[in-house]
Amino acid sequence: MKIDYRGYARKSLQQAQQELQGNDDVRLRSAALQLRMAMEALTYDRMQIYADEISPEEYLTWQPKRVMELLLEIDAGADKDSSLALGVEEVYGVLSKEMQFLGTEKVLNMVTIKKHYDAMGSYLHMPTPKQMQEGRKFDADKLRARCLQIAEGLEEVLASRISNIRFATWSQTSCVYCHKTMRKRAPIDKEPVSTKCFECGALYRMFLVNERQVRWEPQETDVSCPTSGCAHTFVIGNHEIKLGAKWGCPKCGQRWKIGYCIAPDAGPQD
Repeated sequence: MKIDYRGYARKSLQQAQQELQGNDDVRLRSAALQLRMAMEALTYDRMQIYADEISPEEYLTWQPKRVMELLLEIDAGADKDSSLALGVEEVYGVLSKEMQFLGTEKVLNMVTIKKHYDAMGSYLHMPTPKQMQEGRKFDADKLRARCLQIAEGLEEVLASRISNIRFATWSQTSCVYCHKTMRKRAPIDKEPVSTKCFECGALYRMFLVNERQVRWEPQETDVSCPTSGCAHTFVIGNHEIKLGAKWGCPKCGQRWKIGYCIAPDAGPQD
């Protein structure tokens, strides 16, 4: 279900602008809170378009800074402004001579989040004893200036004619472990990209072979069976190497489990 976070952001911004018309500290702090909520809403709105590229665990992340860091790991352009134009190519691959401009998207970027989100939050808490002893007092003029600056930036973001543009070249395959279909953003250069199956957690590396082909390589480890007289070597997925994991040797059938162990200490005594 897609949530109308932009609608929530507009309401929070409007409420903040109303609070900024007052002169008392309580209303000023209320404005700061509403602006932080607007920043959160816009970041979550951005996150929704990348939902199919984010694991269920990561999708629970709520701090705007961490959310944007996550999106930038997926797409280096996740917090960049962009413009969209449409035209018919007379020759394939050659820019159309007549392009129809559709609009520009202004994005709440990482720089703005880092600059303002935590700084405004510091005004929403009681000063600690250390801060009191250092004489750090509430600076209403400084907070108001920051609130006005971020409110202006949020207005620009929400005034965008288009929003949540995302372009990518995709590759898909079936997981060799659970056989579920995996659809991921293809690498853009020769550097491999690490990814995982959201269904079973299997780890993969994706390699760009050419413009139209991507190789998926499961991350696996060769294991020698510890059974006396067997020593058969077989492969297990790296995601299966964890405490409590179990597997069986394909040759002798012995079952094994990863657990804690205590070994003799051959080092010098204390």
